[in-house]
Amino acid sequence: ATVGPIDWCVRNERWKLYHYGRFYDLEADPFEKQPLSLETPFGHEVPSARQSLAKVLAQFPDLRRK
Repeated sequence: ATVGPIDWCVRNERWKLYHYGRFYDLEADPFEKQPLSLETPFGHEVPSARQSLAKVLAQFPDLRRK
């Protein structure tokens, strides 16, 4: 069987960030239907959570090339 590209991500209990930039609030959107943007009106919580997860992804630079 052929396997497609792998979608690498990091997550915590609430937030999930894929290596290509899609970002989700799993509490509000558990089926990942609507990705969040930094313009989403959630106050400072969204950019802060995204930044924390992005730091973890940055530890794996090879993922950005896939």
